[in-house]
Amino acid sequence: MMESARGTMFEFDVEIESVQRPEFDHDLPAADPFPESIPSLTKMLILAHQIHRAVESSSLTDYAEIARQISVSRARVSQIIRLRMLAPEIQEVILCEPDRVSHLRERVLRAIPIDASPAIQWNHFSDLLHASA
Repeated sequence: MMESARGTMFEFDVEIESVQRPEFDHDLPAADPFPESIPSLTKMLILAHQIHRAVESSSLTDYAEIARQISVSRARVSQIIRLRMLAPEIQEVILCEPDRVSHLRERVLRAIPIDASPAIQWNHFSDLLHASA
């Protein structure tokens, strides 16, 4: 559950089971569990926190297994997890102010230096918000 001082709260459950899935799954694709009104960037940050929580609370320590279960590549799981390294202030805007970030794509956030200080990250993020608006 993500909550801010503004009182906006989002909660999503993502199930990640520790079983091997068959290589070819002939079932129909699952419906998107998130409402359409939530920006994809927000969804990805929520998923990053859900994956992290699943890894912390269970024996799922292999990102390759998680990638298979959610039908993405291991590299994609790493990209998603990387969103958790953004400064808390940036994460709060992404989670709690979807209108401000609805025009941003996750790919543009990769320009933000993750190893930089929160202030430097915020400056880069602010530039992205204004450049894309």
